[in-house]
Amino acid sequence: QGGGCVLEFVKRVGVAHSTQRLDLSNMGLRSVPHAVIHLTALQHLNLSDNPLTTVPASFVRLANLKSLSLERTKVRSLPVELPGLYELKELRVDASAMLFPPASVCAEGLHATFQYLRKISGANVVGTLDLSGTGMREVPVDISHAGGIAKLDLSNNQISRLPPELS
Repeated sequence: QGGGCVLEFVKRVGVAHSTQRLDLSNMGLRSVPHAVIHLTALQHLNLSDNPLTTVPASFVRLANLKSLSLERTKVRSLPVELPGLYELKELRVDASAMLFPPASVCAEGLHATFQYLRKISGANVVGTLDLSGTGMREVPVDISHAGGIAKLDLSNNQISRLPPELS
């Protein structure tokens, strides 16, 4: 079966060169094949129904990507580089399963998700993490993505309690 999957992958990549669409759903992928990152004209990428656990930061090279589907995968965290995909208009994830950004942010859609990721990325530079007004209902489990934070602003959110680490 392994050879059949490789041939199917090659066939799908070949079609993607002419259609700018790549459907790698149900391929049993545990990671995104490196060859995908080189398809810089790609506009639509479907990685649904795979046991993927991560989205590589190198996705930012897919500058023409307009839609990305990660539904029914094991991806629980999005890279802070993702907002660099300026053409991306549709991001499909299992919002309820996301840890970073928090599920409540992902459920608000692409704009809220990208806003959150930009704020996290910016915190690494300025030492202040301003997550005010992002629609969060809980404090992110993995705030460690923004190391070196001296100030954290969580105002104007729907957070009912702080985790013990921040109390």
